[in-house]
Amino acid sequence: MHNLLQKNKIILDINQFFEYFKIIQVYVLYYVLTEKIGLKYNLNFEQINILLSLIKRRDVGKKFKIDSHWEILIDRDGIVFRKSVKHDQYIDVQTGEKYKVFGGDKEFYSTVLDRSNLPTSFPTNKNIEYIDFDLIEFPLEIRSVRIGDQFTPINFRGRKKVSDFFTDNKIPLHMRDEFPLLACKKGIIWIIGLRLDDHYKVSERTKRILRLELRGRSED
Repeated sequence: MHNLLQKNKIILDINQFFEYFKIIQVYVLYYVLTEKIGLKYNLNFEQINILLSLIKRRDVGKKFKIDSHWEILIDRDGIVFRKSVKHDQYIDVQTGEKYKVFGGDKEFYSTVLDRSNLPTSFPTNKNIEYIDFDLIEFPLEIRSVRIGDQFTPINFRGRKKVSDFFTDNKIPLHMRDEFPLLACKKGIIWIIGLRLDDHYKVSERTKRILRLELRGRSED
């Protein structure tokens, strides 16, 4: 059984899971819940079967609480066991300062530059972006995705729901509430590490630039 162990998260390949006989499926669930997660109470065959029947519905997006700390999320390609952590973050951003994002695994950093410091070609690295500083309506903030959030992806005509953008770009459900947004009073500027909003892109009229960077904490 292919599985992926991440920080506060265990993911089972849902298609491979259903290729096994029922008795193996029961054993896998029992093993994950007791050995990997370490549930404090004794699970019985009836409880496992109820859980298995819920998983078999493959109701994508459905969540099941299994105790006060853990839940199961049914994703398109996986059965996700994860800690019930509310990813509702808000950070007031000041340029020139570093901020921990993605659960502290990476850092966000921004620098104000003069037009003359703009590189001759924009990087293909999605972790580095340049925007028009004077188009920002402060305060600047890093926050979680909210229901109904919309933006205009760069070089895209019209508004798009962030949730639809995630779907189009095959971002798994279990990762979506972990992606932070850079925003200001006027709206979303950057789905950090993924896509800029078209309204803030650098143009011929740009005089001051804000360089945005997402990097691993071990990087200089």
